[in-house]
Amino acid sequence: MLFILLSGKVSAQLGLSHEVGIMAGPASFLMDYGERGNVENNIRNTGFGIGLLHFAYNKCDCDSYFVDHFRIRNELTFLHSNLEHYGPVSNGTGEGARQLKAMHGKTSLFEIGSLLEFHPLHIRDFTNFGYDFSPFLMGGAHFVTYKPDAYSDLGSLDNPDLGMVALI
Repeated sequence: MLFILLSGKVSAQLGLSHEVGIMAGPASFLMDYGERGNVENNIRNTGFGIGLLHFAYNKCDCDSYFVDHFRIRNELTFLHSNLEHYGPVSNGTGEGARQLKAMHGKTSLFEIGSLLEFHPLHIRDFTNFGYDFSPFLMGGAHFVTYKPDAYSDLGSLDNPDLGMVALI
């Protein structure tokens, strides 16, 4: 009965071409853990990131500027990193080093959004390997939320008695 009621001309995917991609790899945050410019800190505090990308553009062979030069990009991304203090100061033996070694943290970031991409060159020519390079501009909106967490083995970070000593 449902097939009879919904019979008629139907166009699958509304003439849109869809591309789906998965991304994964290292994620590094700029933060207060470790010393700036310290390679060990940058490497050891690197976490991971995973994401899903979706592109949609009209695949019709019509002569339309919008169809030839614009596409929609959707993203969903999750990043996470555990954070520790690394570097010469935290490897020392003083009170500041003891406090830095005792401090730990982690952070997670979730992002979702959509963008409209403008390609000065024809999109279909690039996807059909007509170009090796395809510059583009994009604009849109993303929602980003994060969850940082920090704690110390010496007690609550809200305790003024555990304030960090000057590290000179």
